[in-house]
Amino acid sequence: MTIYPRVHLRFANIFVGDLWKERVHLLESGLLPGQKVIATIILTDLQGSSTISEKLPPEVVMSWLNEYLSAMAQEVQAHQGVINKFTGDGMLAVFGVPILRTTPKEIAKDASLAVSCALAIGSRLPQMNQNWLDRGLPSHESNEKIY
Repeated sequence: MTIYPRVHLRFANIFVGDLWKERVHLLESGLLPGQKVIATIILTDLQGSSTISEKLPPEVVMSWLNEYLSAMAQEVQAHQGVINKFTGDGMLAVFGVPILRTTPKEIAKDASLAVSCALAIGSRLPQMNQNWLDRGLPSHESNEKIY
């Protein structure tokens, strides 16, 4: 797919400039320093994917999961979030890191971006489900939890 370069460059234009400006504060002795931050977290997962994965060949399951996770990653990056990890059939995304947010306005903006991201993820799933059904793959519901 050609999605990755376009998403990566768009994300880089928004976010990497901020990281570069804050590089002195982010790096101490070549390591990211531990610090307390106020951040917003989204956890996503597909309902029933374990049951489906037991019924389909592994290559089909992986292709299907990669398609889902790629779409979710696009939304996280478009909303200035950072993917912390993929968790099998889901992911953990963080908003408000690694650059420390200190003002209520900045913190609220990160939270708002996380909510917008979760809504965008939810709005993409119906089209993806239809595409999967058209190709003989199972459809799914997803959970997006915000903390």
